[in-house]
Amino acid sequence: MCCCGRRALMQYLESRVTPLLAGVLAFVDTNNNLDVLISAVQNSQHWLCNMWLQMFSDCDVTVLKYR
Repeated sequence: MCCCGRRALMQYLESRVTPLLAGVLAFVDTNNNLDVLISAVQNSQHWLCNMWLQMFSDCDVTVLKYR
């Protein structure tokens, strides 16, 4: 694939992936949840961080649907 083709492919992928990741981050940060994760790491409360990460990865808890 030529350089122009790679660049076009990367631009296409970025245009599709960027809004998806922005939506996921916006959902996760509802009610400043990311601040809770940061403070848990800073205060060495790894159990709290692990609990939040497990909740975010559970499909029954976080119902993220994209088309």
